[in-house]
Amino acid sequence: MNPWKKILLSDYENHMSLESVAQLQALNRIMKEQFCIYEMLRKKRISMRNCMEML
Repeated sequence: MNPWKKILLSDYENHMSLESVAQLQALNRIMKEQFCIYEMLRKKRISMRNCMEML
């Protein structure tokens, strides 16, 4: 059996959000960037500078 399936989601999320790990924070930043880029492309306003300034 996969050992990762034995870990509770709450334990995993708590660990990933620790300041020393900062994985949850990094993923949050990356997702915001991706949504911003998608929205800019969708509106045909391809401007990475504008997108990054909004973050």
